[in-house]
Amino acid sequence: TGSLGAGNHNDLEAMVKEFSSQIYFAHLRSTQQEPGGNFYEAEHLEGSVNMHNIIKSLVLEVTQRNTERIPMRVDHGRKILSDFNNEYNPGYPLLGRMKAMAEITGMTLAIEQSLDTK
Repeated sequence: TGSLGAGNHNDLEAMVKEFSSQIYFAHLRSTQQEPGGNFYEAEHLEGSVNMHNIIKSLVLEVTQRNTERIPMRVDHGRKILSDFNNEYNPGYPLLGRMKAMAEITGMTLAIEQSLDTK
């Protein structure tokens, strides 16, 4: 969703539906689009990418095809707490990624329960 979400001409939900038979893994990232075609990486649940609708489409279209949930990986996290003191993995701070994964996992479980898919 990061690379494709950077272009405001891309309809990510329609792309999930169109290519659902070929999706086996999701690498999730939100971007904030700006005038003139510029963008920057945003928090996973913020920005121009409607992560709720993307995950819902992935659950409806892709998970229905399989009996198991497809793997979903978050991208870069924001530096929080002790991440500021560590440069062991630039761009991928441990606590920031854990926060993002918790957000995405929680949203996925809520969507699955609301759809009664699991």
